[in-house]
Amino acid sequence: MANARYDHTGVLMSGSDWVGARILAYLFAGATFDSTNKLLSEVQVAGVEQRNVTTIDNRSVGPNGEMMGIPAMFSVTAKGSPYQVVLTWDQGLVDDQYVLAYYDQDEVGDPLGLQNNGTLIVRPTDYDPATGVGTWFSL
Repeated sequence: MANARYDHTGVLMSGSDWVGARILAYLFAGATFDSTNKLLSEVQVAGVEQRNVTTIDNRSVGPNGEMMGIPAMFSVTAKGSPYQVVLTWDQGLVDDQYVLAYYDQDEVGDPLGLQNNGTLIVRPTDYDPATGVGTWFSL
């Protein structure tokens, strides 16, 4: 599966939600993509291991509905592959969050992973090193 957003994301969220919301990036091993999933609990099934979680900061909306932000950085990540990243919108639900986008490939199309233990940096698509931001997904 290539990087993609979930089917309901465009209905669920607006640009102002993206900028003002608490957006989290979960690092998993063994997760699969189902475009019809709506909640994180639908991703966290038997056999899926949550490895880390971080926030997506410095968010903005591009001129064509691009949801932009800085890369997700997961410290203390074990070497190996493949990993998957799921972006979520934390709305304060008691036990769940809405899923927004799924990433399982890096910028050159390889599976997410590390050759040595350390920090895994997952860059959004169309990443601009000059500004430090890229497009996570478009509405």
